[in-house]
Amino acid sequence: MADTRALRIRARGSLLGVRGGGVFAFLADEPPALFLIAPAGDGTVLIREKDSGQVLAAEAAEAGGRVVLTAVEGGAAHSRWALFRLTEDEQPIAVDTVDGSGLYLLRLAGTGLHFGRSWIEDKSLMPKPVVLADAKQQEPLYVTFA
Repeated sequence: MADTRALRIRARGSLLGVRGGGVFAFLADEPPALFLIAPAGDGTVLIREKDSGQVLAAEAAEAGGRVVLTAVEGGAAHSRWALFRLTEDEQPIAVDTVDGSGLYLLRLAGTGLHFGRSWIEDKSLMPKPVVLADAKQQEPLYVTFA
């Protein structure tokens, strides 16, 4: 991967982490994962979890599909993401790298499905799964350099 600056990602205020191969928003007492984002060369990006080297992928290209880590890179189905930086007036601009802390959208390449927390969650402090949502449920992610 070209960019080696580690990133932290927040979904709906909670830092993202990894447990059992799945990607979750942790509400309490879990160390956040660090991610590396780099261009895949076709207008999309690959997102790699720094410690394991695995890439983020969707289990299935459908609303509600879980986001997981996989060892298969690049050619793996559902592992390429379209990255958009939100401008001050909340307009999405396609980018192929994170150029600074701010609000971003992630969309599974070739689909209208967005990366985020499910809108249906229990009220416990248990980790909340990261899933694919349709455009009506898209929400920005806050990305910062670690």
